[in-house]
Order: sequence, then C-alpha cells, then structure tokens
Amino acid sequence: MVLPDDGYARATLGYVGTNVPRGAANVLCFDISSFAGTLTDLANELADNWGDNIMPNLTNDVTLSSVLIKQGPDATGPSVAVSASRPGTIVADSNAPSTSYLVHKNTPAGGHAGKGRVFLPGTRDSVVDDSGVLGSGTITSFNANLLIFFTRAVTNFYIPVLEHKDTALFPTPTTMLSMTVDATVATQRRRLRR
Repeated sequence: MVLPDDGYARATLGYVGTNVPRGAANVLCFDISSFAGTLTDLANELADNWGDNIMPNLTNDVTLSSVLIKQGPDATGPSVAVSASRPGTIVADSNAPSTSYLVHKNTPAGGHAGKGRVFLPGTRDSVVDDSGVLGSGTITSFNANLLIFFTRAVTNFYIPVLEHKDTALFPTPTTMLSMTVDATVATQRRRLRR
C-alpha cells in the first residue's frame, strides 16, 4: 500500500495476550485532513474509540496494547506510537488463536480493489457453531458497535478510508461507507506456530 503524502494516516493497532501468542495487529487508514489535533492526539483518541467500542466484543485474553500512527510519505513521513491497555471484556473460552472475526471495510468502489478486511482476534467459542457461523445476536451487537466506532471516527474528523495497491487505478484512498462483521469466522494460520 502507498500512503499519500498529505492528509492521510495509517494506524497499526497492536495486540498481546494468551489468545495471540505471537501477537496480532490490525491496520486502518484515515483521512485526517480536517482533524484538529496532533498525531499523538489521534493515537490516543483511536485507542479510546477502539477500546470503548470494539474490545467489548473480544475475549479478555486479548489486549489492545499499542497504537502506531504513520503519516505519509511512507519513507519519511512522521509517526508516533502510544501504549494502550484495553483488554477484551468477554470472560469466556476463546477459539484457537488462528480463528478471528472477519470485519469488512465497505466502500462504493467495485471489484476486489474496492474491498478491505480486518481480522480481529479474541473470538468467543460459545458464539461460533461447528460450521464457523456466528450467532445472529453476536452479529447484531458487533455491527452496532462497529457503527458506533465508525460514527465517532467520522464525527471527530478521522474518516476511515481504504488504501490501495494500484495507485494508477486508485491514486488516493477510497472513503469507507461502513464496517461490518462477516457471519462466518475466518482463520489466520500465522497466529499459530508452524
């Protein structure tokens, strides 16, 4: 991905915990052209927003531990990292570390290039059936929390966007319309030792 020079920032959210024995991370990108604060302000606000609205959907053996904000250009742009300590709040048995919630980054752009995703650790075993399908109540509550997160980000002027590899087709990131959880969990093999 290529981060444009002005007005955008990439956020890397880092996790630790027994359900992520090798660590885990999510990457989001934001249009911050109207954000009034510093990169440190953005990192702290994002940690709070994610901690308040996303971590309650995850088991307590996963903790959001850091937020790194990187502004473009990739090679020389400024960056800042802040520590966080926001554990998941669900006290329940987890699935294996390789199992994750799949969150879609929805944009108006068509095709594969217009889609993004986030793999979230800390899936609760009791809400996933033998086919890997989430219960309808979990989907509804997770999507409600994603909407609150998304709305708070937009209201505070760090607009979620999707980065692209093909800068000829998409010279700048595409503004997201929403984020939604998939009805089926996903797997990430690298979260387990080989």
